[in-house]
Amino acid sequence: MAITRDDVLKALSTVTVDRGGTTLPDSGRLSQVVIDPGNRVMFSIRIDPSEAERFEPVRREAEGRVLALSGVSS
Repeated sequence: MAITRDDVLKALSTVTVDRGGTTLPDSGRLSQVVIDPGNRVMFSIRIDPSEAERFEPVRREAEGRVLALSGVSS
């Protein structure tokens, strides 16, 4: 089954980036959602380097949500 950008965005909409509940897609930090022909999904989360430690749990959760999609290969 082919994965779509909408599938990825829906999965990432369950990931929040702050205590206020802002979702990753709504935060303005998500960019470069790419799905290759082999259903490998790649995306970027824009952060300031000083935020790296604080955003590591967000990155891990986002990665896990996307990998949990049926058909995603990596």
